Amino acid sequence: MKKPFNKLALGIILGGSVLALSACGGSPKEQFVTSFLDVESPDQYESNSTVKLNIVPDKSNKTEIEGIDILNNAKVSTHSLIDQKAKKSQTDLTLGSKLGPLSFETSLPVLMDQKKRKLYISTDDIGRNFGSIMDVPRKFASKLIEVDIKKPSVDGIDPAIITYLQSESFKKYVGKEVGKMIVKKKAPAFKEQDNGDITVSLSEKELQNLALKVIDDVSEKSNDSFNKQQVKEKLNKLLKEDVDLKTFTITANKKDGDIVGHTFNAVLVPPKDNRNVDPKTNIHFTYAVTYNEDGFPAKKNTKVSYYASSDGEKGTVSLNMVTKNKNFNKKPKFSLDPAKRKDDILKPEDLLDLLQHLNVSELDKWTKKLGIKKTGSISIKDRSEKKPITADEATAAVPTTNEEIDAHRNQYKIVEFKDQPIRRVTAPNGEEKVLNFGDSVVNIATGEKMDAYTEEDDDALYEFVTTTVDPNQTYLTWKESSNTQKAGAKQIAVMDTVFRKFNEAISSENYTSEKFQQSYNFLKAAVDPKNVLPSPQNAKDQIIIEWYQANQEHWRTILANDPTKNAAGFKKAVQEANQQANRLYFLMNVLFSTNAEERLNKEIKSKM
Repeated sequence: MKKPFNKLALGIILGGSVLALSACGGSPKEQFVTSFLDVESPDQYESNSTVKLNIVPDKSNKTEIEGIDILNNAKVSTHSLIDQKAKKSQTDLTLGSKLGPLSFETSLPVLMDQKKRKLYISTDDIGRNFGSIMDVPRKFASKLIEVDIKKPSVDGIDPAIITYLQSESFKKYVGKEVGKMIVKKKAPAFKEQDNGDITVSLSEKELQNLALKVIDDVSEKSNDSFNKQQVKEKLNKLLKEDVDLKTFTITANKKDGDIVGHTFNAVLVPPKDNRNVDPKTNIHFTYAVTYNEDGFPAKKNTKVSYYASSDGEKGTVSLNMVTKNKNFNKKPKFSLDPAKRKDDILKPEDLLDLLQHLNVSELDKWTKKLGIKKTGSISIKDRSEKKPITADEATAAVPTTNEEIDAHRNQYKIVEFKDQPIRRVTAPNGEEKVLNFGDSVVNIATGEKMDAYTEEDDDALYEFVTTTVDPNQTYLTWKESSNTQKAGAKQIAVMDTVFRKFNEAISSENYTSEKFQQSYNFLKAAVDPKNVLPSPQNAKDQIIIEWYQANQEHWRTILANDPTKNAAGFKKAVQEANQQANRLYFLMNVLFSTNAEERLNKEIKSKM
């Protein structure tokens, strides 16, 4: 969607100034001015934020909608510890999204040391979530990537300016200037609402003067790296040609007669003489802050809504960020301490060198590690089970000769028995082995498969594991795919429902529903050693079995935590198992593709 007018400069000047107003706190005017003076700015505090993005585009563009759904389903949250006295802050950024019908969540802890001008990024979660996929992530798991922020950014902006804009000093300066501007306004400008709230409007000229003062102040802190004259010229051009400030109000919010917060509202529209822009285009900005009894900003809510129409394309983009602060002026305890982890520190160039290991084919590396050959022969060793199963337990196994096995190879050299898939085979050394030649997880004692899928579901399962994940790849057909690939797709599809029911139960704290019990019972069956995946017939099959085994370990952890006695442990186990299932889901998609080896080498490192 095209941007009808440039908002960047205005966002930097006005947006930064408005957010800084939280540092500020008879007649409505007296009450209003006093409320700014009563606001306290903490030097130390803890913060939790959630961000939600909602994009509503032109529905005629189906491809765009499908891509945007991923963004709309994304979840972004942060947990921050701020210590202005020590000039340090740590933010744990958590990202969650959906990959097809499943979801994933990962965290990225970042420590900012303003005194040393260093940024540290922890790879702990990267290694924990993705380390079992390939060797390289395991090698830099539990590391700290150190970034030197002394140099100017790629945009040529001195980091000192960014640091100052985020500082309490800047907030106090803006608050002081806003206070001066408000004091100059005449008493009738302060309107008392029916609910007791007091609102004052600021003109575009007043805000422009405020922005110019802010530019001068920032310029003084920039060591000549900030061209204030150029910024002022761009600001003037922006306000004359690109945008009009329709309204800007500040409201002092009351509760039980006391002012408990402030709300800032702004509406931006294109100039009336700009014929290149739909006059309906607008930006709505709302920033609300609520203070606690000590005058500290306890809660902040920022909402931005942008509607645009250009060249027949219409859409609305809205963003909502909610922040809750606590533990004011209490010294925070940072979990990241570079001084205690000197041996874990990696420079960016060290990380790049480490990633060069990915040039080796991951498929070749795995098959060598597993001790199998990349051929179409059957591997007798099935390691998907928690413990060995004796041939005597396989009461459903049908004695089968090697000649019968060869006779049941399809045109793609895959051995398949649609009826009675559990077979008892005698190895060349005379040892009996029990193998599953079906395309589902099957119980070797009863011959019953775990899933309820039939051939009528093949098309849906195939789409689930291929184009739902990545429609831009080419894939093997369902018939070309191995028994293990098909069974893996079925198990992942069922686990999608299982995790959804588990999460519903966690949210409602109801673990007695019939659907929860069904999901719980399926999980118990899935870890039963008698329920086995199809026996591997190639290297890719063995990879799937190894990953299925890793998933089973997580399922056992879920079952070890009774939700009625240890709800927190159950929730954590479900979250970790869900992440593991997502990794298997994406890996399955890669192995279904016609260029699986190439994708393992190129994509796994970036998407896993």
